[in-house]
Amino acid sequence: MSVSPGDRFRDLIHHACEQTGEKAVVILDEYDSAIMRLMYEPEQLEAMRTMLREFYQVLKDEGAYLRFVFITGVTKLSMMTSGCTRNSSSELGSSSLAQKFSQLSIFSELNNLTQISMYDEYSGLCGITQEELNTVLRPCVEEYAQNLNITTDEAYALLKKNYDGYHLSRNGKDLYAPFSVLRAFDGRNIDHWRVADADGNITDEQVFGL
Repeated sequence: MSVSPGDRFRDLIHHACEQTGEKAVVILDEYDSAIMRLMYEPEQLEAMRTMLREFYQVLKDEGAYLRFVFITGVTKLSMMTSGCTRNSSSELGSSSLAQKFSQLSIFSELNNLTQISMYDEYSGLCGITQEELNTVLRPCVEEYAQNLNITTDEAYALLKKNYDGYHLSRNGKDLYAPFSVLRAFDGRNIDHWRVADADGNITDEQVFGL
């Protein structure tokens, strides 16, 4: 008898609850990464879609064992919840990225999600806030300033000029781009980076129309 990834995931949740006596917490980072990497590979994409739908079905079925589920990703969840499930290679090759995502329907089993990206109270989750830069990361800023032979105040001003200005909600916190700030600390310089990963072609398609 074969055991599917969904079966293993279900068992993992049950075992966690049995061993701890507490409900499980599931944190899924970059939920859309696997899909984006296969966006132009129709056959592999369909196999991945099937597996992910099974995965999310487990989350829905095992609600009694879960305290909460936290999911992050760069693609809006509503693009993944359409009832349209067409997936022929010709459609995937000719439609826009939004249409491609809407065809996947991987969240149709998990219809009780709450999108918190635009909530003010959660606005500081996905970036570096000024408070964090002033406290937890201050030693990094001071070292950064020394490496550039500038004052700490000048380093703060430089970081703010180049990496500050992100807002995820109307009255949300002002955020620094974490990837860029950490790269600046590590590289001891000021530069403008775009995350160079396997999803870059998707970004190019949307930003540059390539």
